[in-house]
Amino acid sequence: MKKLIVMTALLSLVSLTGKAWAAVTDALTITVTPNFDYGVDIDTANVTMNLGVVDLAASTWTVKPATMTIVGTWASQEVEVVGSIAGNPAWGFDTDTTNEVDKLITWIVAKPTSDSTIGGGEFVANNFLTGNGTNTTVSTRMGGSGGTGTKFENGGIDLDNMAPGNKAHLWFKLQLPSTTSNGSAANVSYTFTAMQAN
Repeated sequence: MKKLIVMTALLSLVSLTGKAWAAVTDALTITVTPNFDYGVDIDTANVTMNLGVVDLAASTWTVKPATMTIVGTWASQEVEVVGSIAGNPAWGFDTDTTNEVDKLITWIVAKPTSDSTIGGGEFVANNFLTGNGTNTTVSTRMGGSGGTGTKFENGGIDLDNMAPGNKAHLWFKLQLPSTTSNGSAANVSYTFTAMQAN
């Protein structure tokens, strides 16, 4: 019986030591997707948005600026502005800055928040919201596409690749048509949409 136990023990030892154990490395991958957002906040608390009754062919603009603030967690953002006209079905956005029948000419100027005044001469061609001749929406990237450009920029502000917390003052100028076929009040709306910079 002793021989059988010793023999079994030896066979067990041989079978354990006879097995080839390979060194094994392995890896795993953990995937995490960031929860991010981007956005823009427009504060008009100190701005008179009703510009009143204005003569045809005359210009008027906001005296105090609206404040645009970039919000969210995306590091580099740009803003697109979309203009639309409601209330006066005959009016549309002008395609150039010549005064025409039923064509509203609009400008937007963005400046640093340290600048709280604007002169009429600051509304130049670069700040013109180019229209399509109709009252349907028109959209334009502020600054410029691809991180370059100066559309709507003035006073050294850069609207390309804005970080959360960046701010700009915005002024709006409207030049009424030379003549009109409809006397209804026009509601000019601007929608600002933040997006990833490209």
